[in-house]
Amino acid sequence: MKVEVINRKKYKNEDYIYVARPSKWGNPYSSKPSNLKDTIIVDSIDESLGSYKKYIMENLHLVDELIQELKDKDLNKIGCWCDGRCHAKILAQLIEEKTTGFNF
Repeated sequence: MKVEVINRKKYKNEDYIYVARPSKWGNPYSSKPSNLKDTIIVDSIDESLGSYKKYIMENLHLVDELIQELKDKDLNKIGCWCDGRCHAKILAQLIEEKTTGFNF
């Protein structure tokens, strides 16, 4: 299953699943200050994305739940606020790996 990552600031349609904070797929690690109570502040975007990859690999049931929701709603897009490097790209890659059996 190929999943497109969209930027919520630029994309105006509603045909996607929201994966940013505070959704269950949101990255709890941020290199920027946040008002959300469960956000863990880290030193860099590299640390944020690395920590998220470790977290999501330890919680692959969340990827399975996202795959199921995409299928149930007949969607192929996930959306976040990030512009550029983003945890949603990690999710998209894992979805593709899990649904095609191909590991990158």
